[in-house]
Amino acid sequence: MIATALLTLFACTADDTEDFVILSSGDASVSVPTGATPEGVELSISAEDPGVDAPEGSDWAGDVYAFTPHGTEFSAAVTITLPYTDAGGTHEVLRLDDDQDTTWEAVADVTWGADTAELETTHFSFYGVAATAADTGDTADTADTADTADTGDTADTADTSTTSTGDADGDGYLDWTVGGTDCDDNNPGVNPGASEYCNGLDDDCDGSVDEAAVDAGTWYQDADGDGYGNSAVAVVQCSQPTGYVATGGDCDDADAGKYPGNGC
Repeated sequence: MIATALLTLFACTADDTEDFVILSSGDASVSVPTGATPEGVELSISAEDPGVDAPEGSDWAGDVYAFTPHGTEFSAAVTITLPYTDAGGTHEVLRLDDDQDTTWEAVADVTWGADTAELETTHFSFYGVAATAADTGDTADTADTADTADTGDTADTADTSTTSTGDADGDGYLDWTVGGTDCDDNNPGVNPGASEYCNGLDDDCDGSVDEAAVDAGTWYQDADGDGYGNSAVAVVQCSQPTGYVATGGDCDDADAGKYPGNGC
C-alpha cells in the first residue's frame, strides 16, 4: 500500500529567470528548463496511491508520485528523478498516460542510479519504479537462452503487458509518452516529419494546426465586391478570409464595373 502524503514542493511559472527544481521529502524531484512551463501553471509533486495496482508479477520499489497538473505539456523536456529501494530483481519506471488511465506503460531511456531513476519527459502524470522478483533458479541453467525458452521462465523475460516499443503506428517516431516526439502515436500520418494539411490536425507535431498547409488555398482581396480579386494582395491559408475570393486578375479593384472579361 502506498501512503498518500503531500510532499514539500516549490511552484514556479514560465516567467522565472533560472531553472528550478521541485523537491519532495521522499527525494523525488523535477528539473524544468527556463520558460518550459506553460504560463500561469503551478506544478507540484505528491506521493499518492494512483488507484491502479502494479502489473501482475511486479511490486512497487517505493512510492508512486503524482506530478501535477496531469497532462501539463512542457515546451522542452523536463528531468524527473524518482527514489526507489533496490531489493534485487528487474526494475522499470512505469507511468500512467493520464489520471483516467488504468494501464501502466514502461518508460524508455531511464538512467539508473543506486537508489534513483532519472528520465526525461514533456508531460506530467503518475510515475513509479516497479520491481519484478529475481529468478531464484539455477543460474547456470537459466543463462542458456534455449533452456529459458523451453521452461517458460517468465522471471528472466520482460513483462510484455507493460513494455512498449514506443512507436505503435510504425511511422519511425517514438511516442511522447516514452520521451519521443510523436504527438499522436495512433496515426502514422502525424509525426514531426509529416506535411501539414487542412484537416484540423497538428500533422507535423509543432503545436499548431493547419499552418502553412500544403493544400491551402490562395485568396485574393476583392475590395470592390465584383467577385474578382487583386492579384497583388493575396493570402495563402486553409479557410477563405472575409473580403477575399479565389479568383484574381482584377485590374481595378476599386471599380466593380471592371474585372476580367469586362474592361480588364
